[in-house]
Amino acid sequence: MNRATLIALYAIIGHAGAFNLPSITDIFKPPSPAASKFTTKNDELQLVQAISNTGNGKDADIETQTRVLSIVRRLETNATPSPTLLSNPVESKLLDGDWFLQYTA
Repeated sequence: MNRATLIALYAIIGHAGAFNLPSITDIFKPPSPAASKFTTKNDELQLVQAISNTGNGKDADIETQTRVLSIVRRLETNATPSPTLLSNPVESKLLDGDWFLQYTA
């Protein structure tokens, strides 16, 4: 190799640190629990807005029905209940109360 080639290689290899790219594992981090709580709260608010003024779902058009079912599916996936919700007396107290139908498909 001639001297110019060696200098060029040294310049490239010597400054390789300038190309510090993030690790691929840093890009695909799962969302933090705080972020998922925010998303769940946001989905709950979107659901309440989507079902309002639909006459408990009777007056909902196809677009609204699709939107509601999409939000419900997201909530069921992201906010799964505790496996002991029905068997643990303390947790089952969370379900105790008067329930009102807000929407039916």
